[in-house]
Amino acid sequence: MSSIFLSYRFTGEDPKELQIQLGGIRESLQFAGHDVACSFWLEPDFQRDRLTRDEIYARMLRIQGESDVFMAYVKSDARSYGMQIESKRAVELQQKYVLLERSGVIIPEFEAVANEIITYDTLEVLCGLLRAFK
Repeated sequence: MSSIFLSYRFTGEDPKELQIQLGGIRESLQFAGHDVACSFWLEPDFQRDRLTRDEIYARMLRIQGESDVFMAYVKSDARSYGMQIESKRAVELQQKYVLLERSGVIIPEFEAVANEIITYDTLEVLCGLLRAFK
């Protein structure tokens, strides 16, 4: 069992779609016996505490430091400032780096440092793969 830090693009995304996607990923990883940390489910706390973007990043980087695995969920070529920060931190921490990359999407700076790349066409396929993730 691993503790996994799940990174994703937030800005410009539909929160309802993210809830479905990230929920499916989290459920699949938990089925495989892993613990999953993700800022998506901490959003109400961030709003309650009126945290700035930088304060949110600082809190999540602390949580990331407690994880064994960094997992980047990439579904488009759109760049994410937060994911870039978290990706660099994963390399600094020498965490196992797993890139979940939608078919046809290429993020060279993530691919260059990933220990493992899981390519998927649909969320259903991705979740099926993650249910067996070791």
